[in-house]
Amino acid sequence: MATIIPEIDAKDLVDIKRAPDDDGFGKAGRVASATDHGMGTTVSTAQEASGIVAASWTVRTLIIGWAGALLLSFVLIYDSQTLSAYQPYATSSFSSVSLLGTIATVQAVVETSTRPRLPHRPDCGANKPPLVMYIPLAKLSDVYGRGEMFAVSVLFATIGQIMLATSRSISVYAGAQIFFVLGAVGLKCMLQLFAGDTSNLMHRSFMSAVPTMPAIITSWTASLLANAVLKGASWRWGYGIFAILFPVTSLPLLITLFYHQRKAARSLGPRPRFDMHKQLTHLKELDPIGLLFFSAALALIVVPITISQTNTGGWGSAHIIAMLVVGVVSAIIFVVWELKWAKYTMLPPAMLKNRTVAVSVIIAILNYGALYCYYPYLFTFVVVNGNHSTVAGTNMVILPTFCLVFGQIIGAISLRYFGRYKWTVLFGNGVQVISFGLLYKFRHTAHSLAGMIVSLVLYGLGGGMFSVLQTGCQASVSQGAMATVTALFWTGLNLGSSVGGAISGGIWTNLLPNKLKHNLPASAQSELAAIEGSIVVAMEVPWGSALRDSINLSYDETMRVMMMTALIVQACAFLMTLLLKDIDLKAVDSTRDYGGAVVGQVDGKAKQHSGQEMDKELEVYKQ
Repeated sequence: MATIIPEIDAKDLVDIKRAPDDDGFGKAGRVASATDHGMGTTVSTAQEASGIVAASWTVRTLIIGWAGALLLSFVLIYDSQTLSAYQPYATSSFSSVSLLGTIATVQAVVETSTRPRLPHRPDCGANKPPLVMYIPLAKLSDVYGRGEMFAVSVLFATIGQIMLATSRSISVYAGAQIFFVLGAVGLKCMLQLFAGDTSNLMHRSFMSAVPTMPAIITSWTASLLANAVLKGASWRWGYGIFAILFPVTSLPLLITLFYHQRKAARSLGPRPRFDMHKQLTHLKELDPIGLLFFSAALALIVVPITISQTNTGGWGSAHIIAMLVVGVVSAIIFVVWELKWAKYTMLPPAMLKNRTVAVSVIIAILNYGALYCYYPYLFTFVVVNGNHSTVAGTNMVILPTFCLVFGQIIGAISLRYFGRYKWTVLFGNGVQVISFGLLYKFRHTAHSLAGMIVSLVLYGLGGGMFSVLQTGCQASVSQGAMATVTALFWTGLNLGSSVGGAISGGIWTNLLPNKLKHNLPASAQSELAAIEGSIVVAMEVPWGSALRDSINLSYDETMRVMMMTALIVQACAFLMTLLLKDIDLKAVDSTRDYGGAVVGQVDGKAKQHSGQEMDKELEVYKQ
């Protein structure tokens, strides 16, 4: 692993002033051995060559690479937003519609999400984000190279789509989900790392937003595409189309990456023979034992929380208790292993002590936790309580996703001109707090549709500005640690969404039945289970009738609790933002050597400053 810079502070700038060519990676942009910096690890061949790979980038190849990344992003987002439309038809052909919940559970452990994509249809469990994928992927890409991990991800995604398209049984269909989501998560993670590799800090937020920009178009056209495929062909072609598109659209980016890696390999001299000892060293660098316990802890703690509300016996179920116990024990073992025994740690100790990283991850958990405290049931609430069509409900759910992209652009522009990420994040979180307050006030969509639309628009814009926190997190560590800190930040986002989803599920499944029991007329008590379990049954009750009014009241009282919970959690995220260090990204960028052409710096070299200029930067940062 590369050296970790715990914080960019005044001392760091003084050190940079003394050695302007050394940015923590070693001279000439080459990654220094971590062993030389007291971290007890060595650097992989792929990471040692990263500086040379960066030096080979040109403006032309950057344009080609990013054109390929944008093309691949279109396919990824279209695929993610049409996937759930084909599932009911696929399982119906196997006479296994009842197993949709099982498919959703499989996907919940390793499902994809376009960061920071919001789910297209939140009532579908298939939109659960991944929990344990990002850090292993980041470490693998550091050890074996970005191009190799892109290629493996494309292979997995393609195999998954082929299996889905040709599956003849529900078991094959369920197994194919694992291949597909591993590939899709890998591609989306690698696109973010590609943004980090090929842009300076001042332009990082904008380039990180590029893979989500296709959502401006796909948000409104994905359902049309799915309907056209289902009417004109079949659900099998819905998967088959993407089995063709994934390898084809990935070629421009893959060719560009491997071209530069080949140039770097040539500059390093003859390729060494296969060395089993070196491969074992690379395997140890991945910290497989730490990854095992980390993954087990996250999965066995979060998954029971997620499924407890739909499991027979609830929290008292034996296997729920067993999973939680094993999960907690795994978490304890993981911490002890990393602190006491691990020679190569999964998360470097310096990173865990980095205030910016730690606070950023906590904010990420709170921010997405607040969203998912109500968002999974927004569609249901809108169509039942507001008496709106499914199209209108779907558009309401999509609206924050659409606006979020514009919020990212606004945040990126702010960062580009002011260079202070903290205030952009603070403003974004503040806008989200206001949006939750408006949602609470205007939740009666039948009478205040405009108010709810405005609040959802504000939430999307605020969420986009909040996303620049990822760039601030990356700025607080060295460029060599960018992949690991990005993966850690994403893990926080997805942990928050899973916990928030569990909270909303617990509130809905426990509170709504009680509210219905209290509010429904005595003559309708026998229909309580049917009304609670199906929005179709609830929507069929005539609008304006006494029964429908009691249903609407029950929905409103339940959503009131969920939105109040979300507002409180979001307010906590806002307050936590005040603890962030106000890093001057311009000052950091001026001293960071990217080794080659990156977006924002044609030559990728740190600017050479006079002593007076460095003194000015030091004073600015002290302020």
